[in-house]
This record gives sequence, C-alpha cells and structure tokens, in this order.
Amino acid sequence: MTRHTFHSILFLAGLAGLAVICWIGAGYVGSNALGVAVTLVIGACYATGGLELLRYRQATATLARARSTTPRRMTGWAAGSSACIRACAKRCACAWKASAWPCRRRR
Repeated sequence: MTRHTFHSILFLAGLAGLAVICWIGAGYVGSNALGVAVTLVIGACYATGGLELLRYRQATATLARARSTTPRRMTGWAAGSSACIRACAKRCACAWKASAWPCRRRR
C-alpha cells in the first residue's frame, strides 16, 4: 500500500466519521436540544482532531524535506522546516551547547 493510498483511506474514514456524527445530530434536531448540543461539541472535537492531524502531517513533511539536506548546524538544518520544529531545534541546540544533553534545561 502506497503512502498516498493510505492517506486517502484515512481521509475517507474521517469523512465517514463526520457523516455519522451529522446523521446522529440530525436525529436529535427538533426533539432534544441537549442531544444536539452534545453532538455539536463532539463534532467540534472531531474536527479539531482532524485539523491537528493535518498540521502534524505537514510538519512531518517539512522535517523530512529538511533532513534530506546535510546539516552544518542544527538551527541551519531546521530552517526549511515548520516553525514548531525550528523552535524545538533551537532549544535543543542551546541545551547542547550548555552541556545539558538531551535537550534539558540547565538548572
């Protein structure tokens, strides 16, 4: 199974889950306001989780692109990656210089 096929299957599974949440919520409309509210909260959490997975996948892709180059310094190596990965690499580089490996703050 290729990576593209796997991600397509995950996307379709996510859409199916969202459709089920909408179907359940539609069953509560007009009969149970609390049920609609709870279904909306569940749907919002589901959508937030999906967006988080998308951002994680994008950050991982930038990390893979940055890894393909030979690093001179750790912060220079992370320059092509996402902002969260650059910040982490900068913290680790500072900790490494302070002889606090692995990436712990010096006390």
